[in-house]
Amino acid sequence: MVLEIDVDYLLCIAFGIAMGIILTWTYFRFRLEKKGLAQVIDAAMIEKNVNELNDIMTYLNQATALLNTSTEELGNRIKIIQDIELNVEPVSTLELQLDELGLEKGIEILEKNK
Repeated sequence: MVLEIDVDYLLCIAFGIAMGIILTWTYFRFRLEKKGLAQVIDAAMIEKNVNELNDIMTYLNQATALLNTSTEELGNRIKIIQDIELNVEPVSTLELQLDELGLEKGIEILEKNK
């Protein structure tokens, strides 16, 4: 009788340990699969964000290049305008001097400067 009780306890303990191992193994296997699936989803989302960032960077680089060319063109136009101002300014001062001297003397001065 005592031997049967000991055998029953031992069988129940062995069965409990086996069931615990099986349940733990199943739980962690599903948990790892879930974790792996979550990592795949995260990687896909990160890849999507990286692709969007690459597209934005391409657009930004194009806009920067366009801005640089516009800046160069504007710089060239400013130089041209400054050159024109330098050429026009002496003429306008000469015209003021001519107006002050009178038309006849102005014509004489212009003929001498030629």
